[in-house]
Amino acid sequence: MAYEAAKAAGVSSCLVDLYLSSVIQSESAWYVENLELGTARQEKLQADALNAVLLQVEKFTQGLNVDDYLKSVPIISDARWNSFVQGLEAFDGNGEIQSEHAPRDESAKL
Repeated sequence: MAYEAAKAAGVSSCLVDLYLSSVIQSESAWYVENLELGTARQEKLQADALNAVLLQVEKFTQGLNVDDYLKSVPIISDARWNSFVQGLEAFDGNGEIQSEHAPRDESAKL
């Protein structure tokens, strides 16, 4: 039903393929046993679907008004992520584990 509705609504075929690959992955054993669709083929279908969607992800997100949000997301690029990590507060010290489950060995000190 979801497949037919998506097709009727004009949903991009790569998004439909991604949906189908996720359905197949959710019941992988059934597809292996009943349709002889092996796990390697299932993984290839999913990888191909993901790659096709990734090629158009900008097109799909344009109407979602996420540009302002993306400006503040540090993981959007390696440079922004590295800058974010460098700005995090770091803690250090000479702490010791105080627990009944802690090793009794002196070398276990932090």
